[in-house]
Amino acid sequence: MMEQVSFHDKEYNLEGNNSESIKTLYLRWNPREDNLNFFFFTISLGSNKITKCNVLAEIAGMFDPLGLLGPVIVQAKIFLQKLWLLKIEYDQEFPPKERKMWERFRGVLPKHKNLKIPHYIFTD
Repeated sequence: MMEQVSFHDKEYNLEGNNSESIKTLYLRWNPREDNLNFFFFTISLGSNKITKCNVLAEIAGMFDPLGLLGPVIVQAKIFLQKLWLLKIEYDQEFPPKERKMWERFRGVLPKHKNLKIPHYIFTD
């Protein structure tokens, strides 16, 4: 059966840089350590204006195909629901309370970049 697989598909060279990682679906796979870690899309707020449009764009950038960050992403989505209830317009700047809540949430995101999920194969 292995004869049908091209030579390129049979192996992965682990020699070289230990910090080498491969980007895949907003995740990074480190083949040497065989784990996954995350990276997030954040908007540079040069004008310091936080709007519902910015928040929506950042939440949309939190792509988690495996559902491993569900508890983090659901907090952002609940925050977005609160904005809808407050009837805040897309380009309207947030009131101080909501601004502080979003800044606190964004401050936690970099901590998740260090989260490493080890590869695990279910076997019995």
